[in-house]
Amino acid sequence: MGAIKREQGKVVVAMTQGGNSFEITASLVVGADGDKSIVRKHFQGDDENEKTKAIGLRGYYDGVIGMNPNFIELHYFPEIPSGYFWIFPLPNGRANVGIGMLSST
Repeated sequence: MGAIKREQGKVVVAMTQGGNSFEITASLVVGADGDKSIVRKHFQGDDENEKTKAIGLRGYYDGVIGMNPNFIELHYFPEIPSGYFWIFPLPNGRANVGIGMLSST
């Protein structure tokens, strides 16, 4: 995938999928693929931003009870101002439990 800015603020995005390439011309492109966005890198370069480097640690637990399988839990603590703790219910009484925070913390 590539993105280049052309005259009059138009954006041309060339994508390759399955060996085929094509171009789309648009007045606006939303790169909704996160901080490491391919679109962002094409327009702003491959700069690193320390404020967006994060780290996560997770584990999987069996025998977790009392969770609603339709909801996840997110917990925020004053001791971790740049992160949060999560619990994702999984099938058969399992859960993904972890913590994520900025690397600088």
